[in-house]
Parts: sequence; structure tokens; C-alpha cells
Amino acid sequence: MKTINQFKVKANENNHIFDLFLILILTIISVLPAFLHGYYNSSVDGIYHFARFENIASSLKSDTLPSLFNFNYAPINSYQGVAINAMYPWLDGLLFIVPRIVISNPLHAMEIGFFLLNFLTIFNMRLLAGSLSSNRWIIWLGVIVYEFNNFHLIDLYSRTALGECFGYAWMPLVVLGLLQLHQNKKSSPFILGLSLGMIANAHVLSLVLAVIFVLVFEILKNDVTLKVFKNALLSFFIFLAISSYSLFNIINIYVHSKIATPERGIVSVDLSSFLTSNFGNNMAEKTYWIYGLPLLVIQIVLTVILFKNMQSSNWRKWLIAADILFIISLNWWPWSIFVKTPISLLQFLSRLNLFIVLFLSIAIVMFFNEKKKVNKRNIILIGIIVCFVSLAGTYQNRLNYNGLQSNHYSLNADNYESILHSTSSFNDYIPLNKNGKKLNISNSKVPKQISGKSNQSVYKVDLDHESVVDFPVVTYQGFNYNIFIDGIRSKSLDTNQVSVKLSKGRHIIKIEAPYDRSSLLLFISILSISITILILFFLRF
Repeated sequence: MKTINQFKVKANENNHIFDLFLILILTIISVLPAFLHGYYNSSVDGIYHFARFENIASSLKSDTLPSLFNFNYAPINSYQGVAINAMYPWLDGLLFIVPRIVISNPLHAMEIGFFLLNFLTIFNMRLLAGSLSSNRWIIWLGVIVYEFNNFHLIDLYSRTALGECFGYAWMPLVVLGLLQLHQNKKSSPFILGLSLGMIANAHVLSLVLAVIFVLVFEILKNDVTLKVFKNALLSFFIFLAISSYSLFNIINIYVHSKIATPERGIVSVDLSSFLTSNFGNNMAEKTYWIYGLPLLVIQIVLTVILFKNMQSSNWRKWLIAADILFIISLNWWPWSIFVKTPISLLQFLSRLNLFIVLFLSIAIVMFFNEKKKVNKRNIILIGIIVCFVSLAGTYQNRLNYNGLQSNHYSLNADNYESILHSTSSFNDYIPLNKNGKKLNISNSKVPKQISGKSNQSVYKVDLDHESVVDFPVVTYQGFNYNIFIDGIRSKSLDTNQVSVKLSKGRHIIKIEAPYDRSSLLLFISILSISITILILFFLRF
């Protein structure tokens, strides 16, 4: 008996080693096409994210906690002091920020960041797929479909929508947490709380979608026992602890200031254009995004099987959910009447692809798992086709969809800094003026900036007469800024921008971000993440 147990333990260890090896190989494969020839083809979204990560990295390099307000690396079409760090959560971004701190070459640091992000995505999907099947061939097919579908690689390397990519990476654990919640597993509240908390630490819109999914799942499940309720409540408190820093900062800004939020709208999917792009494997940045011809064919085949055989099975529920979301995303419906509703926060209905792809991946795993005999060759062939189509599309897109005319930039080690400092991206989150419009600071007489850090700017002003000088620095109500005129503390005459009265002569004005009142919450969030991961490690899922 002892020998048999030792054999099982050894076999289990070998499986874990093989899984880790396969995750590493798949991660490398997923990153390679985006960095061939020594550059990264970045969208405007990417520039925005890399700039905010650079701001945080520069703070940590100087041994200071990141300010909520971005004085350095703010978009040139925005203003210094814009509350990007407060409004756009960055804790997940440490996967990019930490490599940037320790590696001088920004392109190499970026490669490591994408490597870690893809590793996280594959690892989390492996956990979910492993809970749905014990067949390793089926498990890894589900992982490959989720990692290598066109939608995911468009998000990563065409749109470079890193906030959404982190949401995508954690969403499998949301599903796993919910499934385990109803299996009364000890790990369920920790998995669910961690995944929702980490989504909150990366992308608020993805969090909203995740919460809606959780609510819909529980309503349809309709099986809330006292044990499930207690674990759900525990997961909520874990979520709050993990996301406390990010959520507090967002709420704090909203409570005290009226700010410009991202543009709202509802862009639906044209079926004809969607099919054309799938057949052409077009992975360019558009107002709709494909998930690839292989996955579309699988979806159609499974849907046909579903209607031919109406017997009840688990995979059908997930497939039906994917089909319903796909139909909802089309322009067949009068979406224009919802433009002034909260639905418009979604902007692009193609964002529903996140759940369509996830549900299809789950359905595929469950479908093959229910078969008495699995053809390994077919599984390998499907996996190879999915990988080949998406990777080929990624490589072609980075070659063909480049240059200023497409708002894409070839980032390399030499031009990285200059592009971040000279590229227009988004001017969200700046304060609104008294008329409820975006603050517009005149550029006709911009004072000369002589130095700056991630949390401060220093200007030199020469005047031939006394006057009021406006600086291209925005401020937010409810926060005490440190403004020094020739070393003497002063106050701004305006509540939304730095404006001071100066006498004739030369003056040095230093503007510092206010003290970050949420630094304790940052510690709580990081500590909560660490403790939750340790607990999960010891529970071993």
C-alpha cells in the first residue's frame, strides 16, 4: 500500500511538472509573434497603459509610493496632475511595472510583462478546465482555445487593452469560484474573492461585467443554501480587502470632483463584417472584434449538435449562453434607444466576446469530457489550427497595420521614452469646469517647466508686470495640493487648475501632489492578496 501511495504521489508530481513546462511553452509561443524584429506595434491604448505604468515605476524607483495624480507621463492632450492612477487601477499592472523597475531596456521589460500576463491567463484557465475534466488532452484543448483565440490576441497585441486583458486573465477563476461555491469546497470563497478583487485592481468595466455574471449565474442556479451564502459572504469580504485601495481611490475622486469619464456609446456588431473579418483572419483594431474562424466553426458545429440531440447535458447550457450573447451583440436590435442608459458604458458590444469565448471554452471541455472515447488526433488538430490561425493573424497584423495613419507606433528601446512623451492618447478623468465641460487650459502662454517627477512639477516664470498665471496642472476638490512660490507656500486661485498671482520678476513655482490618504489601504490590499494566495496554496484548490 505504501508503495502504491508513493507511486501516486510521484505521478502527481510529474503531472505538475509537465503542466508547468507546458504552460511555459505555450506562454512563450503566445508572446513571440508580438516582439519579432525588435519592436512592439502599440496602439494608442497601449501608449496610455505603458505611460501610466512608467509613471508608477518611476515613483517606486525613487522609493516613493505612487501618487494618485500623474505629473509625469501624462498624455500630451491631457494635463499634468490628471488622476489616472486614482481612476485606473494599477495593482495588476505590477506584472509590467516590476520588470520595468529592474530592467533598463523597456522593450525587454515589456516582453516579460506580457509573458507574466499570458502565464497568468493560461494558469487560471488550466485550473478551471482541470475542475471540469480529468482528461489531460481535453483540459489543454480548453486552455489553448481560451488563450489563443483571435479575440484574446487582438486585445493583447492589436488593441493592447491591458486593463481588459487582466480582466480576461482572472475571469476563469470567477467561474471556478462559483462552481466550487456550490460544491461547498473550502477554497471557493478565496478563489472567488481573489479573482473579483484582482479584476477590480485592473479594470472597473470588467468588474461590472463580472459582478453581473455572478448575479445572473446565481439567479439561474437558484440553489443558495446557508453554506453557500456564508462562503459567498466571505468571498465578498475578501474581495473588499483585496480591492479596497483601488475602489476607495475611485470613489474618493467621484465624491469630491466632477470629472470627464470615457465616452459612452453602443457599437454593435455587423454580422456581414464579422464573418468577412473571420474568413480574412483580419485582426486589425476595429469597433468590433472577431474570435477567429476555428472557434466560430466549433460554435456552429456544437450548436447544430445541440439542436439535433436535445438530451440534457451541462455543456449545452454554456453553449446556449455563448450563442445568446453573440446574438445580443449584433446590430439586429435597436441599440440606439439605450445610448443614454448605463448600458452605454460598455461602448462596444464586442466586449461580450470575453464571455462568449469563455463559455465556448467551457462547453468544448464538457462536450469532449462526456464522450466515451476521445480522439486525441482530433484534439491535437483543433489545438494546432486555433494556434496557427491566431498567431499568423497577429504576425500579419503587426506588419500590415502600423504607422501614424493607423494610430499604431513601433516601440523599441530607442524611441520608447520619446513616443510616450509625445503621443496623444486619452484625456479622460480631467476635472469639468463650471459648465460641466472638460477643462480647457489655454496653451498660448504656458510657463516653462524646468523639472518634474511623478508627483510634482517645477516651473520658472519671468514677468515684466504683476499678473495671474495659469499652469497646465489640473487639481481636484477635496485634496490639499502643495504649491510653493519661491519656497513660500501658497494656494491656487482656481479649484480645478493651478492658478496663482505673481509679482513682477522671476519666480520658481513648485506644485506637488497632495498626500495620498489611501497608503494604508494599499498595504491592506497587497497583504490581503498575499494571504489569500498563501491560503489557496495550502488548500491546494
